[in-house]
Amino acid sequence: MIKNRHGSPVMDGWTEEDCHDKFTVILKKMLYHFEQSQDEYCKEKNEYEDTVDLEFVFEKLESGGHRTIGHKDNSAEAEVLREKYMNRNRKIEEYKTEHHNKALDMLKKYYRYLWD
Repeated sequence: MIKNRHGSPVMDGWTEEDCHDKFTVILKKMLYHFEQSQDEYCKEKNEYEDTVDLEFVFEKLESGGHRTIGHKDNSAEAEVLREKYMNRNRKIEEYKTEHHNKALDMLKKYYRYLWD
């Protein structure tokens, strides 16, 4: 829509001359918020992703299923890395949720102007 729209709304305080540029800024901001709420586009990454061992050890149950009994690497260093990894994941999820909420707020506000 940013590249191919056929017009832009004239909102309070905008002129017909500057409405296209001002609405472009709004659309780009909304797009940015939507992108930051998705794993694929989010600029926040977990720097512990490739350094932490998350492999589990499983125990077979008589019922045919299994249950998790721990990690393969139970060293103190591995525990510290897993904790850092989980904390970072929580921060990233908070970041993505914040951007998702901002994007939805903007979508609600400008929805009726998205006519293309």
